[in-house]
Amino acid sequence: MRGAPVPLIAGIYGVTAYGAYSNLDQIDISKEYSVPIPYLPQSMEGLTIAQISDLHVGPYIRERELRHSVELVNGLQPDLVVITGDVLDRHLSSLPDAVNGLRGSALRSAPTRSSATTTITRTTTVTRAGIAAAFALRRGSSRSAFRTLRNEVVQIGPGQDRLVLMGLDWLTTGPNDLNFFSYKPVETRRQLARMMQEAGPETPRILLAHHPDTFQEVPSEVGLTLSGHTHGGGQIILGNVDGRPIGIATLRFKYLSGLYQERGSTLYVNRGIGFLGLPIRINCPPEINQFKLVRPAVE
Repeated sequence: MRGAPVPLIAGIYGVTAYGAYSNLDQIDISKEYSVPIPYLPQSMEGLTIAQISDLHVGPYIRERELRHSVELVNGLQPDLVVITGDVLDRHLSSLPDAVNGLRGSALRSAPTRSSATTTITRTTTVTRAGIAAAFALRRGSSRSAFRTLRNEVVQIGPGQDRLVLMGLDWLTTGPNDLNFFSYKPVETRRQLARMMQEAGPETPRILLAHHPDTFQEVPSEVGLTLSGHTHGGGQIILGNVDGRPIGIATLRFKYLSGLYQERGSTLYVNRGIGFLGLPIRINCPPEINQFKLVRPAVE
């Protein structure tokens, strides 16, 4: 930007600051979506889930802002809370803010669903420090009822009265070479097949997958997939076409933001809480989603 007029530079920074701090207290809370889950036992019908994603704790989201988001989640009194990735922005120096912000306001199960497990998937970003943060956060969060799922399966409830959560890691070219737009479809399918087998037949399944385009590989037996990563379309929405948002990342992601239903399965792409790069959001506020699990009308 060498040679740019001073008023132009001041204007850009002004818009950036406004975008950051005008959005911190303007978090959308979605309506409660009813989602049919194949094989859902009657005892699990009506279970509620709150989803947050892409916290990017760092320069713009710190412990204070994170606590605010968590308090909004607690106010919904969900049975289960999931965070679908990118808890840290870039550096391990933000880890205390992340752990304290999440622990301090106690994301927890509602009393009626004490068996529910709070779950985080995909805490890494695009740096070596981010990869290390995944394990550091796992250790820190183990004291606050969190469980990190990296290509892992966890069961909620006993025996036949159970629900299975599957956490799919963002599988890309390598731990130090993450491509923001892509994933490895062959390896993704392999990990999904392994987790499906581990979950067992005729089991209600929910998948947590940071990158939404992995939904193309998800078997139809998975009733609900929860994702993030896109920041609603690059944090800038230009408009809507047929009810779908058009953003600066539209041409790079198949699933950009909101609810999608294909092959009898449901995907929701969360717009995230934090910022990727510049702290600007235009027509794309941060959000918290809530879902209620129901049994299909016809199994």
